[in-house]
Amino acid sequence: FSHLFFRLQHRSSSSSAAPKPAKTTTIQTRKAVMSHSKIERMNAYKGSSFPSWVVLATGAALTPLVYFGIRSVVSVGLAAPQAAPDRLLLLLKCLPAFAITFFSEFVFGARARSTSVKASAEPAAAVCAGIVPYELVEANRIHQNQIECAMMYIPVLAGLAAFCDDAAPYDARIIPTLSFFWVVSRAVYRVGYTSSESFWRISGVLMSNSVVLLGLPYCLYRLAQAVF
Repeated sequence: FSHLFFRLQHRSSSSSAAPKPAKTTTIQTRKAVMSHSKIERMNAYKGSSFPSWVVLATGAALTPLVYFGIRSVVSVGLAAPQAAPDRLLLLLKCLPAFAITFFSEFVFGARARSTSVKASAEPAAAVCAGIVPYELVEANRIHQNQIECAMMYIPVLAGLAAFCDDAAPYDARIIPTLSFFWVVSRAVYRVGYTSSESFWRISGVLMSNSVVLLGLPYCLYRLAQAVF
């Protein structure tokens, strides 16, 4: 027994003294198989070679330009007072504008999944194995942000349509204007996100969120007046 104990102790001491191989993290492994351009795009996710104020100023400048540009081609007849059923019917007619963006994301997502056989056949297994292509991750992030923004944008637009009466500081032209404004803002977001400097996506976010930030307080104010 003493001889066996000595051999076991010697084996454990020799194994502990052996140098352990360096562990490679999952992030390092993924970066090792990535092209240099994709790594640069990931690094540009939270920053840009342009100053941040330039990106923010671009989004702030595009918002009124796009809004009044779309409003200028909307029928002037909608400026006349509209009954509540007519306004809500107009809102329903404009909903296909939102379907355009979601359908486009479906098409772009399918193209991203086709970039990898593993991601196309077994997306869950590809995620677990850490071999998800950057194009697929990028498409999922864009789609997720679009859903999040739509859940705020569409209710605010519906509220603005419902409260578009004589007391409102706007007319029914705001309904089709903001509907197509959504399409343009999401296009700016996608182009900015898929560019070499994805920080430009902030311009598209500012465009769509500006409607929420301006319209939501007014809708809550009118709701308080109607309920309390």
